[in-house]
Amino acid sequence: MPSGAGMYDVAAEVLAPAARFSLWDVAGALLAGFCGMAVSAAIYPLALLLQGVPAVVLRTVVVSPYHLGRMGVVAALCGYSVIFLFLLWRGRRRDLSAGEMGFTAFGWRWLAVILALALTLRFVSGAFHLLLSDADVGRSVEIARAMMPGGLGWNIATAIMIVVVAPVTEELFFRVALYGSLTRYLPRIAAAVLSVVIFAALHTQYSTAGGWLALVLTGDVALLGAGLMWLYLRSGSIWPSVIMHGLSNGMTLAALLVFLSTQPAPI
Repeated sequence: MPSGAGMYDVAAEVLAPAARFSLWDVAGALLAGFCGMAVSAAIYPLALLLQGVPAVVLRTVVVSPYHLGRMGVVAALCGYSVIFLFLLWRGRRRDLSAGEMGFTAFGWRWLAVILALALTLRFVSGAFHLLLSDADVGRSVEIARAMMPGGLGWNIATAIMIVVVAPVTEELFFRVALYGSLTRYLPRIAAAVLSVVIFAALHTQYSTAGGWLALVLTGDVALLGAGLMWLYLRSGSIWPSVIMHGLSNGMTLAALLVFLSTQPAPI
């Protein structure tokens, strides 16, 4: 943080280097991530074949919820890893240091801000979820089940992906690269708003849920994105938003596991 700057006031110069990222970098990261996911998803059935699963039953096995969840975890981990490495590579090509990409120290007082913001957003989210019908709740249960592949090891891998890998990668992508590239063409506020909208829209597992459920779930993500953007803009560091993102995802995951433990298993 610049000398003389307040805890909640970061000069525009601190965030300016991220504007060296271009929209081509952002698009390239997305494309690379999708390719990584596709390749890993293709490798998963091959791994089953090597484990002795007969080819004649492979199609039935792969499309089962059990294996779809596991394949999703593998694909997500690969996709996030490729996006992260691609952005680090593009940042270095544009002469950006780690600090200029947001990986800078931050005041520990921000932890209190992060906790207060996380609890506030969780309260608002809970209030919106009270408006869901029983049918919406049922659909949300199915979405939740699809995210949990089953098995202790796989659930641990899912938790690491949701609480650590996704927050670090998404904050670098949305808060640094996307926002920075948008500031080339838009005022800072407009760039921030647009990056939050894109953040919510790309969480398609929620936006495609349909009906009021999609609106509530996408609204949750948009509120989270706004809070994360505020933290980044105010702190000048990616770490407060990473911690906030991981904390939010962790609370959601914990609530999800408790909720699913009270639900009957699918037939």
